[in-house]
Amino acid sequence: MSDVTDTTIRQPAGQPSGGQFAARTRAESDIALAPTTATLAFAFDYTEHLDNLPELPDYPAELPEPSVSLDFNGGVRTFVIVGDRAFNFWQNDQDEPFSDVLDKTADSDWDEETVMAFDEWGTAVQSRIDSLAYGILTRALSGDRGSEAMKIASGR
Repeated sequence: MSDVTDTTIRQPAGQPSGGQFAARTRAESDIALAPTTATLAFAFDYTEHLDNLPELPDYPAELPEPSVSLDFNGGVRTFVIVGDRAFNFWQNDQDEPFSDVLDKTADSDWDEETVMAFDEWGTAVQSRIDSLAYGILTRALSGDRGSEAMKIASGR
């Protein structure tokens, strides 16, 4: 026989005010939440002379207009959407360009010339975005802003 006594007041299931988890008085928690973390925000002017960027090859005229976006997670990854297909372009640690164009067009009605022209165009777009992102990041973390960011990042 058990010596445990359950003092939970139970209501019949299905009752609007009942069930196993009916409202009851509870003690306050002894746990205190940590304060929110600090943020670092700063504004800066950045100008990039676009004539310094390499020229883009022609985009294949037979393809629908592309949509371009990017993500930065340890490196810049460029996403290009054409019709109902999404493609990725990125550079490895040795700055060699990569894409998934050949994999994602293997079963498509795109001819080889179109595939190669699109891959060349997307790779050039990725290179330009990577260059711009590097310039912006370098400028953002230069001088006092960079020192402040390093202090916050290192907790010192």
